[in-house]
Amino acid sequence: MDFNGIYVDSKKIDPKVLNEYLNALEKIFIKYPNLKNRIDYIGPLKGFFNEITSLLKSEYNYNYKYNFMEKNGIYNSTFVATCPLPDPHDPFEETNFIIMGINERLNYYKTYLKLYKVHNENLLYAQNIEELLYHEVGHMFSGLFKLIKKEDLFGRVFEYMRVPSEEFSSYSLSSFEEFIAEHFSKYLSNPTFNEPTEYIGNMIDKYYDIYSDTNVLCKSNDLQLIRKPKK
Repeated sequence: MDFNGIYVDSKKIDPKVLNEYLNALEKIFIKYPNLKNRIDYIGPLKGFFNEITSLLKSEYNYNYKYNFMEKNGIYNSTFVATCPLPDPHDPFEETNFIIMGINERLNYYKTYLKLYKVHNENLLYAQNIEELLYHEVGHMFSGLFKLIKKEDLFGRVFEYMRVPSEEFSSYSLSSFEEFIAEHFSKYLSNPTFNEPTEYIGNMIDKYYDIYSDTNVLCKSNDLQLIRKPKK
C-alpha cells in the first residue's frame, strides 16, 4: 500500500498496530512535512532486514549480517535505519534512505503489554504506539542531521548523561542516539518535561528549519531503491 508516497508492506503486521503507527506518522507530517520525502519503506522486521541487506550489497558490495538482530527482534517493537548512500547525480553529495520495521510477531495486545511493562520499569518514556513512533522519528532526525557530529549538542548531551536524573528513562542512558530519541519522543508529547527534553526538541526544530530547503530533506530519493511495490 502507499502512504504519503511511502511504500508500506502491511501484509504481516497487525492492522490495529499499523493503523496507530500511521496515524502517529500523519501527525508528524503536519509538524514536519518534509520528512515524508525521506521515509522509503515501512514493513515487517523481516522485510526491514532484507531491504538493508539488499541496499548495502547493491551500493557498497557489503554483506550485512543481521542474524543476531533478526533472532532477537522479538524483543523490540520497532527498528529504524537511516543510512547514507551515494548520490547518482553528484559524487560529492549523499542521499539518505530511511526504513522502519514493525515487529510482525507482536500483535496489538502483546505490543501494549510490552509497552506497559517497560514504561512501568522506567525503561522507556513511551506509553503507547504513538510515543513509540515519536522515538523512532527522533532516530530519523538524528541520522539525517548527523546530530552526533554537532559538537555543542554532543557536549551538552554528554553532560546530561554524565549526571543522570531519576526522570531519565534507563534506555535513554544507553547511548547518545537513544538519549536523543527518548527525549525527542517526550518533547512531542510534553515539550517542557525536563531540561534535556526541551533542549533536544528545540535543537531538532532548529536543524529542521536549517535543512528544510536543502537536499537533506527536500530532495526525494532519486535512487528509487525502495519506493515502489515489489513485483
